[in-house]
Order: sequence, then C-alpha cells, then structure tokens
Amino acid sequence: ENRTTIFDLYCIDSAGRRFIIEVQILSQKNVVNRAIYYASQTIVAQGERGKAYNYELSPIITVVIMEFNIFDDDRYIRRAKLREVNGSCISDTLCFAFVELLKFKKPLDELETVLDKGLYALKNMKNLTQMPKQYAKSTFELLFPVAEMAKLSKEEQKMIDEAQKAKWDEYAIHKAAIDSGLRQGLQQGLQQGLQQGRNQRNREIAEKMVMKNE
Repeated sequence: ENRTTIFDLYCIDSAGRRFIIEVQILSQKNVVNRAIYYASQTIVAQGERGKAYNYELSPIITVVIMEFNIFDDDRYIRRAKLREVNGSCISDTLCFAFVELLKFKKPLDELETVLDKGLYALKNMKNLTQMPKQYAKSTFELLFPVAEMAKLSKEEQKMIDEAQKAKWDEYAIHKAAIDSGLRQGLQQGLQQGLQQGRNQRNREIAEKMVMKNE
C-alpha cells in the first residue's frame, strides 16, 4: 500500500543490453530524474576494479510506463538518448522511453503492431472480462491468464498455490523414485558385469592350469 511502483523488471538480453522497466500507477514528480538516477546506478555498477578497466559499458534501456501524463503534447511515447544540441547521437549507452498510457487512444479493432497490443493490454486489462480474439496466438496470450490469477483473493491464491505445490511434490517424488530405480539398476548392472568379468577371468585361469598340468 505504501509504494507507487507495482511492477519492476530488470533483465539482460543476449546482446548484453540491460533493461529497466517500471510501471507507475500514481502520479509523482521527477519521474524523468528518477529514471536517470536508476539508470546511472546501473552504469556505475558496471565499473571494474583495477587498472585495466577502459570504461566499456553495456547499453542501459529504461522504459517507464505511466497511468498519468507528465508531458504537454499528445505523443504517448517519448524516446531519448544522449545527443548533441543539433540532434546527433553522442552515445547509445543511456536510452529512455517514457510511455503515457492515458494518451494511447487506439481502439481494439485498430491495433496493428505488437507495441499497439502491448499498450492496449496494459491500459485496458483491468476492464477486460476475457481475452480479445486479436490476442490469440500472440506474444501477449499468456498475459491474460496471469492477470486472472493476479486478481484472485489471498485465500483463492493460497488454494491454487497449495494445489500447485502438491503437483510439484508429486512430480518430485515420482522423479526421485525413477532416479533411484535408475541408480539401483545401474549399480546392479555394474556389479553383475564385474562378477561376470571375474567369473570369466577365473574360468580362463582354470583352463590354463588344466592345460599346464596335462
């Protein structure tokens, strides 16, 4: 109840780029400065001790999604990076995207891109009673059952968690039994193989002794 950030995501992609994603529900001041502050901390954290460090930095992409407006024009996405006064890019190390959901006005039947569908879902999820057909077999299809889970009461969530835990326990027990059986089978097979090898060796020795006595 005492936080305005309800969802934070920090991840690194296969190219080494770092992504900071925040969803802000309640209006607050200095949103841009806040984004710069956290991005800067991630920049500083990339520093390495020792004389060999030469300031190689992986890009930091910060995405702030808001349910309130902070800019004056009608654009719902504002992108920024380090640029000269004339607009030429100086560095791609710090990149920002500020999304104002209230300014996204596209109706469901006009959604065209993946970005359109993502913004529409974030803006309207709380008012949807079922997944729109436009989202079938899309990147966001999993978002809707997850949202259904999120709106359950604590008691309902606890029941589902306990049911899931019971499934995991059953699987773990079953897998342990299989693994134990495999280990036991391998051990028995190894012992049988060693015994067969010893028996074969003993027969060979006995045959040699018999042939020698003849």
